[in-house]
Amino acid sequence: MATVRCIGDCGKYFHSKCVELMAVKTYHQVDTECEGGVKEPMQAITCQNCITKIQKCMKCQDQGQCTISLGMSSMIRCAVSTCKNYFHKKCQEDASKDLPDDIKEQL
Repeated sequence: MATVRCIGDCGKYFHSKCVELMAVKTYHQVDTECEGGVKEPMQAITCQNCITKIQKCMKCQDQGQCTISLGMSSMIRCAVSTCKNYFHKKCQEDASKDLPDDIKEQL
């Protein structure tokens, strides 16, 4: 099944059918480099969560605002560069206590 990548802050991949069901999205054409250095156009989106700056906390599953207002944001992205998950600040502090030591070292 084909997937479409969000080029917003989340960087997540979505099934094409799921993208069709999204109420809010912006389509983009981006070039990707394939084998042999050939660039091919690929469809990408900015998903509704990145447009509205609202993400779901991976610990408590509640949504929160990602924009910074008066120096505060209710959500933060995981500090591990390959992770695309968001957490409330308190949930991230609680969750990081249970992480393996090798992951804690990356934070």
